[in-house]
Amino acid sequence: MTQAELDEAKLQLERQRLEIQSRKLNLEEMKAEREKGIRGFISHNLPTVITALVSFITVVISASQVWIAQINKEKDIAILREQQAREWNYKALEFVANRRELFFGENKDETVRMAKVVAAVFPKEISEPLLSDLEKTVDSPEVKEAISQVRSRINAYHRIPKAPRDIRTVILHATNGTDKGDVALFKSNFSTDNRVSYHYLIHRTGEIIQSVDEDNIAIHVGGDQSYNNTSIGVALSHRFSLDTEEYSAPQRAAMLDLLTEISSRHQIDMDNIMTHAQIDPLKRGNEDKGLNIEQIREEVHKRLQRQ
Repeated sequence: MTQAELDEAKLQLERQRLEIQSRKLNLEEMKAEREKGIRGFISHNLPTVITALVSFITVVISASQVWIAQINKEKDIAILREQQAREWNYKALEFVANRRELFFGENKDETVRMAKVVAAVFPKEISEPLLSDLEKTVDSPEVKEAISQVRSRINAYHRIPKAPRDIRTVILHATNGTDKGDVALFKSNFSTDNRVSYHYLIHRTGEIIQSVDEDNIAIHVGGDQSYNNTSIGVALSHRFSLDTEEYSAPQRAAMLDLLTEISSRHQIDMDNIMTHAQIDPLKRGNEDKGLNIEQIREEVHKRLQRQ
């Protein structure tokens, strides 16, 4: 390489060095400008920035106060509920102690009456364990059965209306179950697990078990709740899925007796004695198999005329 070529290479390297240095200076100037702009923005808008920061902190503090207040409120409610539970327990013990002879005396009717009073007066959380203990204590099978039925009404899944019910309809259902299974369901918190309930169950022997008081709303028709609000649900133990099974004579007789008594008490129009299948034919179309609703209405009408 000649001297001239070396000089040219050195000159080229120097140019590149100067270009790199120029770029560094430009970058530093741009950085300085940005910092100056930020400082200028903050300086120029400092009151606004401070106001926004204070507002944000205020919001955070307010949210924290609301959260703390909610926690305190929940604690207060829990304490209040605990106090109420203690008061109810004391009242229940006092109630039983003052009426010990009525609860545990020889008069079976009085024992059952007291059980019904407990169910009506005290909350479920108090009345259920109390009646459970009473059922274990009494010796009479008849009283045990009566108390068991009272307990089943407490446990049944139902709604308490805000005003007295206007009962206009009786709806017949078939359980598609066995007597033993149906009775067990009715007596063991049947509706809480299944989210369904009936006022009455009639099994094949003709025995009638009441699960929900007529004053309360049983959940026996899905969908349109207006039926539940204004009706009494009557379930019959019957395997409608079996073509060979028929309703027994005692069961039919008990059903007619109950329908006549309900219709008389609530002035039910005969057209308002219905089956669940009539209300929901798509889902319950075969549930009323073996029940001739026209014959049932006619028989109930005849019985009412004879009264």
